[in-house]
Amino acid sequence: METKRQEDIRKLMQMPEEAIASLNESEADRLGRLAVMFYKETGDGVYKEKAEQIRAAQDEVPEDICAMPFFMEYETVCGKKERYNKIVDRMEDEASAGFADAKARNAYLAALVDVIDGISFEIYEKYRTLTAVYKRVLKDALAEGEETTELAYAILKGCNIGILLKEKYAETGALMAGHLKNTGMADQTEYLSDITARTMEQYDLLAMEQSE
Repeated sequence: METKRQEDIRKLMQMPEEAIASLNESEADRLGRLAVMFYKETGDGVYKEKAEQIRAAQDEVPEDICAMPFFMEYETVCGKKERYNKIVDRMEDEASAGFADAKARNAYLAALVDVIDGISFEIYEKYRTLTAVYKRVLKDALAEGEETTELAYAILKGCNIGILLKEKYAETGALMAGHLKNTGMADQTEYLSDITARTMEQYDLLAMEQSE
């Protein structure tokens, strides 16, 4: 049976260039990251070509901060890391400007943890800058205590990629994800269409590691 990701990549591979050119930033982020993922997994250049088509149709950096992860992944995997400074500066500026509300801040954290996951560790100064921003904003989010799917995702993935201590944060993220799942709140998001599935994926990864 075809998985959702397999279905999406199949549809993307059949998508004409004019349709790719009309993708909005959220769609470009989701499909672009999918193309990069399949390229990394298979080494097949057809996926890289699709990622290149999507990237070429977008601006230098996205207006929507939640679309930034694809730009970082593309620069790392398909590009030459030439736009790292612009991406990192934009993420820093967004945090410095403040957020309209907790939901916007938590959506930013979900995007930021994906940007950090996409950056090359070899560019350590930029990696360190972003992780410092992440920890600062996360501290504020936890102090306020408003649970959203995006915040659960940001915590769980932060644990899974090693920028948070599992001993300190894993239980918080797992409890939050479990609570959101049980109450149905995990479906109430307007920022990332597949955030619920990705949160549960991070939850399962963490649970699997802890059970070994």
